[in-house]
Amino acid sequence: MGSFTGPVRDRCQLSKSKEKPLIQCPQPIPQGVQCMDGPPPADSLEPLPEFTQKAYTRMIAYAKANGFRLIPVILPMQVEEIFCHNQGKYHPLGNYALRASKYFEDRGVSVMQLQDDLDQMCTPRHGIRDFFIPKDGHLTDIGNQWATQSIAKRLPAFMKGNR
Repeated sequence: MGSFTGPVRDRCQLSKSKEKPLIQCPQPIPQGVQCMDGPPPADSLEPLPEFTQKAYTRMIAYAKANGFRLIPVILPMQVEEIFCHNQGKYHPLGNYALRASKYFEDRGVSVMQLQDDLDQMCTPRHGIRDFFIPKDGHLTDIGNQWATQSIAKRLPAFMKGNR
């Protein structure tokens, strides 16, 4: 299961882009992207690799030893996940996030999930692919703005201990 790559577009100057046709939201699922009706139970997935588990355990221990609260943030980084989610479906590329979330939650570490805001990755001027650098997975300027707003919206509940 590789990452879907659409047409390469200039991502550097998106906020200053020329007029382009309005985008219909939610965007249709591209041909070749296979969605499922829902996620599998987290318990049915293989555990995280041992190396990853050790790294996560060290992160948890470091946060406790240094007196700060660790808040892992789950941010889908594959466009397939987002196309599927915005149509009420699930893509198996999200399985890693399920496994990571379960690992932290099982150890008493609350995880911030940003999936509920994925529908905001489609606007009349910007489609899902405009939020990511093609073939890279990193966010563009508007992708970083989306992540910042999504985290800022959820952070107060975490700081009050409601999560």
